[in-house]
Amino acid sequence: MQIKFPTLTRKILSEIYRSLLEREFCYVVIGQNISISCLVPQLVKRLFEAGHTVAALDLGALGQASTLERWYGAMLKRMAEQLGLEKEANAFWIDKCHLSPLQRFFGAIRDVFLVKCSGPLVLIVENLDAVRGLRFSTDEFFAAIRAYYNARTEDPILGRLSFCLLGMTPPTSLLRDPRTTAFNIGRRVDLTCA
Repeated sequence: MQIKFPTLTRKILSEIYRSLLEREFCYVVIGQNISISCLVPQLVKRLFEAGHTVAALDLGALGQASTLERWYGAMLKRMAEQLGLEKEANAFWIDKCHLSPLQRFFGAIRDVFLVKCSGPLVLIVENLDAVRGLRFSTDEFFAAIRAYYNARTEDPILGRLSFCLLGMTPPTSLLRDPRTTAFNIGRRVDLTCA
């Protein structure tokens, strides 16, 4: 779907909103010189009004984490703060220290966020391109989102979860290892001014 600049905000917001109401995963590819500063707050507001629980995370605001553990820990902390589940998420993170950072992060989404929050849960992750500046690969992050998407048919609690990813580059183009499972899920929405 291509959106023209004059009607950009209203149309794109409606498209993403409808997709997330239907519990689709979606990713928004943002063209250069397009500001989306008002898009995420408006989307969060509309989803809250529709009875969804929402956490929005700007990867660019996390800074340059030196390890995967710090990166996943920072993401979990920011999301937990927004959901009012800091204590529970921190306890889960510490209790599951024998697991990898990826397993702890996604485990907390399933076993803390989805258990404690009733109704649909939308996790918005913006500024995806920030992963390019990290010293480590984040391929597993995108692979895990895809795995959660696929697991929704087998695990009813995951059926309440949706992701909305926003960045200038599609997730598949952010994968460092070409052998990583392709990110071919969800609805793609392109924001362009042409």
